Amino acid sequence: MFPSGNSANSPSDDFSKQKLNSDQFLDNEKCDIEMSSVNSITGRMETKIQIPAFSQKYVEIKLDDNCNALTVDQPILVESLNDKHSDSFLIARSVSNLDVKNRCVALVCNLNDSLVNLNKNMALVKISPSHKVACIENVNNVSSENSKRQIDWATQVDLNHLEDEQKLRVMNLLSKYNSVFSQNVSDLGQCDLIKHEIHLSDQVPIRQKPYRVPYHLNPKMRSQINVLLEAGIIQPSTSSFSAPVILVKKSDGSYRLVADLRKLNAKTVPDNYPLPNYAEMIDNLSGAKFFSTLDLTSGFHQMFMHPDHTKYTAIATEFGLFEYKRLPFGLRNASASFQRLMNLVLAGLNEFQISCYIDDLVIAAGSFDEHLAKLEMVFQRLQKANLKVKPSKCSFLKDQITYLGHTVREGQVYPDKKIWILLEKHCLQKQKGSKPFALCSDASKLALGAVLVQEDETGFLHPIAFASRKLSRAETKFAVVELETMAIVFAVNHFKNYLFGKHFRIYSDQQCLSKIINYKDPTSRIARWMVTLQQFDYTAIHKPGRLNLMADYVSRVSYPNDECVSEKQPDVNTLDLEANIFSVNEIPNSEIIEKQNADAYCCNIKDKLNSNFVFSPNSPKFSLKNNVLLRYTNSKDRHGTKAKLVVPQTLVQKILNLTHDNDTVAHPGLARTLKRIKDNFVWKGLYAQVRRYVSSCHSCIQRRGFAKNVNAPVQSIPTADYPFQKVAFDAIGLLVTSKNGNKWIIVISDYFTRYPEAYALPNIQSHNVAKVLIDFISRHGVMQTLYSDRGSNFLSNAMQEVYTKLGISKQQTLAYNTRGNGILERLNKTLIDTLSHLVSVQQVDWCEHLPFAFMAYRNARHRILDENPSFIVYGRDPAMPYLIFSEKVRSYSDSPSYAQQLVTKLQTAFALVKQNLDKQAESYAKIQVSLPKN
Repeated sequence: MFPSGNSANSPSDDFSKQKLNSDQFLDNEKCDIEMSSVNSITGRMETKIQIPAFSQKYVEIKLDDNCNALTVDQPILVESLNDKHSDSFLIARSVSNLDVKNRCVALVCNLNDSLVNLNKNMALVKISPSHKVACIENVNNVSSENSKRQIDWATQVDLNHLEDEQKLRVMNLLSKYNSVFSQNVSDLGQCDLIKHEIHLSDQVPIRQKPYRVPYHLNPKMRSQINVLLEAGIIQPSTSSFSAPVILVKKSDGSYRLVADLRKLNAKTVPDNYPLPNYAEMIDNLSGAKFFSTLDLTSGFHQMFMHPDHTKYTAIATEFGLFEYKRLPFGLRNASASFQRLMNLVLAGLNEFQISCYIDDLVIAAGSFDEHLAKLEMVFQRLQKANLKVKPSKCSFLKDQITYLGHTVREGQVYPDKKIWILLEKHCLQKQKGSKPFALCSDASKLALGAVLVQEDETGFLHPIAFASRKLSRAETKFAVVELETMAIVFAVNHFKNYLFGKHFRIYSDQQCLSKIINYKDPTSRIARWMVTLQQFDYTAIHKPGRLNLMADYVSRVSYPNDECVSEKQPDVNTLDLEANIFSVNEIPNSEIIEKQNADAYCCNIKDKLNSNFVFSPNSPKFSLKNNVLLRYTNSKDRHGTKAKLVVPQTLVQKILNLTHDNDTVAHPGLARTLKRIKDNFVWKGLYAQVRRYVSSCHSCIQRRGFAKNVNAPVQSIPTADYPFQKVAFDAIGLLVTSKNGNKWIIVISDYFTRYPEAYALPNIQSHNVAKVLIDFISRHGVMQTLYSDRGSNFLSNAMQEVYTKLGISKQQTLAYNTRGNGILERLNKTLIDTLSHLVSVQQVDWCEHLPFAFMAYRNARHRILDENPSFIVYGRDPAMPYLIFSEKVRSYSDSPSYAQQLVTKLQTAFALVKQNLDKQAESYAKIQVSLPKN
């Protein structure tokens, strides 16, 4: 059944919210409608309506006065009053409901090529109460008797490999937990332990039109939507989001409805919840003799969407707008959410050789009795979580299973048959000198491909070796005949050691060699290739592309660093974050308590606190919070009275590592490391240990330089009065080409807060620089003044147009003088130094570490500001890995309360920053060397 959504032709807002189930969607002959004994009531047109040719409209119907037997929101059946209108228009037999004014809606279809007029008070429909509408056609309506029937285990599962007594015990166990198994495809579990949430990068709705469906598939589409509606997987929607759907044909000939959620996925913030390591899961099966596998029935559909987030999953069809109540397939983060759910359901069972990879469970045991006990343990967990498995896809107590691409049996693990085929003789084999060689070549707009083969006695071509290379940007513009010829030359040169001095055949899907030989005036490029090929003894044979599959595939393999072929520049604000993932809770409270209890100093203080010992007024203030020892100190900065963790000596090394070596802090100097530690921790001998640790850091020693005191001419830039009033940007490069093909970094920094942004780019052409600038402005607003050097990429016509449209005053710094924009030059030096601590020896991963380098800079104390840039911008300190213990952050009952507190914080911070900037400007003025006069 299809309750309609809002219609553009709804007569009023009241009726646009009503439900209507019309025979446009339901087959009248297959609908059983239970009617009331109340006589039908005539419905008349409320207002005059015109229906254009070959179109349909929802019209407003008012009921005659004898409608006292009907109540508001009661289901009513709306039918045509008579058949005399059937030649000009039709009235859909539908189910609707009444509003408080005894009105309903009807769907009228104009079948003619002329306008149809429906006059006011025109008797149009007859209305009868309806208490139940059921679609007999729907295969998902399972009677209560069927739902309670026992599953026929003999046909659903294979137990023939077991002895009779074992088989009986397994059947009894399965019957005992009959509710864990689905009776049919629509018999799904309903687990609400975790509900899937979707977090988007922005809230701009994604609206896509429905894809057109072939006419003969319309009934299939209708049936699939009915199935999903009846199963409670989708529901009618009024969302501002919409995604199209397609029908995918399954191997059994049936169809499955699939939502195209690619645009939604592109805006979804990724959930980095880890999936299990398949190698560890395979290792976990070692020592077992019996194996069972369970597969959840449409596993994702057994998990609920968060009610506030179902709107994002709306799908547009010809039959209306719907949204998923259950987790849909194809949604980004769906696997992560479902794995999180299954880890919760099966928590603690991994040590019993029970593992789960998304919706595939495997149970292993060394004996039959042990295995039955583990099965019952899993069934109990699934039953409690209200999850169901598909019996036909389960296997029980097998001595061999295929799991995660491996075949596992007692004491043995080897690749699946599909993988094993690749290792058989029909794939790669050693070359045999007595057999003639053949060469298969092909070219695409992406790459060149070649396969060296040898023919056996049966005529089968055995591959000996594969080769390919991608095309340069210039080569992609070659003609087809040139590409195919170049592929042959590449193949011949690559396998020259095998082919030189022997006769061989060349298979190509272009008859290019004969054309080259007959060229009367070949180009210099083709002439060179002809000279190369003349060295070899070969016979060229034309082989159609459909038969030259090996070389064809090799020439079309995609390349991960395909910067030469693709003309499309990568998104400038996209970074592939594959750096070390960190946790904000690096040291659990239980470990802190354990280490403090074992430390003599901490233990002494704890004992005094527990015995109500009276400390002297001048002694440090200690306190216990959740049995963790803290020391309260007063400071003149914004922190005021703050609780600091008393660190036992056994944890000092770990604290030093977190505050100095971690990727998110990236080896700061002594002053910043000391400031970070003193703000959060306290222990005896803190300063000496920190100083010793930083001075002996191997990574810091390798990169330590010496400052040069040179009073060169500098350009004086007036101090800023508020954040992002004055901004500067610069380019760093050329750098080592990263894995993503980037060679440059555009750095943008604010003069007031010193808050920087960075963008990795493959080049610094003006259109890329403009994208970067607009991206920065979209977050921080339009700056009043923008400083840069005199590079052409900053002063081009395109950039000048951006400055003019946004009202930005563009200023240039001194030419050929790095001190002209000292803030950015110092930032660039710090950034390069920080990245050098993080990157590998090859340095191709610098792009992945760039966010962590800037995270370290933004959250470190700035010497001039005496504050970290991140706090000045956001008014709060972000969670960091070294904050292993902190007092609960104050909570706010509403946003205005938080905003008021934030304004107070930022006003205080801005005043201090302005004061510090003015002091710094005065000190620079005293040592500044005047610029030479022209």
